[in-house]
Amino acid sequence: MQYYAKGTVKTIPTEAELVILPTNDPDLCAINKKMADALVKRGKKVVVVEIEKPKIVIPKIELLAV
Repeated sequence: MQYYAKGTVKTIPTEAELVILPTNDPDLCAINKKMADALVKRGKKVVVVEIEKPKIVIPKIELLAV
């Protein structure tokens, strides 16, 4: 797989597959890396994005009676 320096890809080509590598989830990151490698072996263009997996936000919701 060919890697570019951070920030060098300005747009994602329309024919490319986008693969997310969550840096704070090693298991999911490994699975997604394998998927990206398999796509490249099949001749697909792949753009890989390393990002932290977002934390789940549970909002507090309150119903105010009139």
